[in-house]
Amino acid sequence: MCSINKRVLIASQPFIKKTNAREVIGCNHKAINVLWNKVCEEYEQEYGPVPSYGIPTSYFLSKAHISIEDLLLAEEAQKKFNTNS
Repeated sequence: MCSINKRVLIASQPFIKKTNAREVIGCNHKAINVLWNKVCEEYEQEYGPVPSYGIPTSYFLSKAHISIEDLLLAEEAQKKFNTNS
């Protein structure tokens, strides 16, 4: 599992691949396989084959019901928690 800072950095990139998607979501291997395959199927239906460089990150995050704002909020909460600890 990676830090929230790394998650925000990955999520701010234009495209995402499965390994980075797993880092952003923070779920186990089986769960990301199911999610990734479902998102890829939907992407293929809408836009055609998934490019070798990945799916647009904004598309993946919207299908996973995660926003950059959620990740930034989590980053701020983690900073405050670490300061108070």
